[in-house]
Amino acid sequence: MIGILLIYSSSLWAEKVAIVVQKVIPAVNVLAQKVANETGFTATVVLAEQFEYSVYDCVVLVGDGPLETWNLANDVPVVSILSGRVAVENASFLSSAIFVEPPLRRQVALARLILGEAENLGILILNDDFKRLSLEVSKLPKSSKIKLYNIDEYDSFNRALIDLLADSRVLIGQYDLNIYSAKNIENILITAYRHNIPLIGPSNAYINAGALASTYSDLTDVARRLSEILLKGLGHNDWAKPDYNSYFSVSYNHQVARSLNLNLPDVDTVVASIKKTEQ
Repeated sequence: MIGILLIYSSSLWAEKVAIVVQKVIPAVNVLAQKVANETGFTATVVLAEQFEYSVYDCVVLVGDGPLETWNLANDVPVVSILSGRVAVENASFLSSAIFVEPPLRRQVALARLILGEAENLGILILNDDFKRLSLEVSKLPKSSKIKLYNIDEYDSFNRALIDLLADSRVLIGQYDLNIYSAKNIENILITAYRHNIPLIGPSNAYINAGALASTYSDLTDVARRLSEILLKGLGHNDWAKPDYNSYFSVSYNHQVARSLNLNLPDVDTVVASIKKTEQ
């Protein structure tokens, strides 16, 4: 059938996993192949509109579309990948999930390793996220020197941004498309650049746009963590709680670093240091 990739395993433990998507793209086929290779399960990429429960032992919803529109009830476990934390936490039917964004502590650790411990860090937020982010900040060391700038308390987006840039050494970008949208990102980056303030991007996608650096989980990282969840969940009925991906990399924009006269530390050293703190 067009748009559906079947991957067969010779494993005796032949669980059938549906990788449910809104649209089939090459990257999802690669993901399914990696999961099949690492688990020995059958991984099948299925369009959401063509899905039937009876064939599968587990469902993996890829991205916001299938997660937001999922309305099928069954005892089959459902796992979400490539969706944000807020969307995942609003989906009570999930057995497990991997958040698409990096955790705040990881982005803060990256900023510290690049810019030093003594610098002020600023984060733009909206009212809806204030309580959650305030709690996350409270769990970080008091020396983190992080200040939240609530855009809803200002008369304009630009006023909040200017206040942050005036009192911060770096802007920590959160995964919030209401803030870091295609409409806003150019203004954020240009204004920050004029103040010599770098952006730690909310994802790797912002590096080409002009962010200084970001932590991110690529396709291999997602497949690796998803495979662990499926093996433990289907093998032992022990499903990991929804969480951030423990596998990640760091990317830099060296041109931005040169413009800001910043010396970037070795990527492998940075990743190892962050992982050590997370253990």
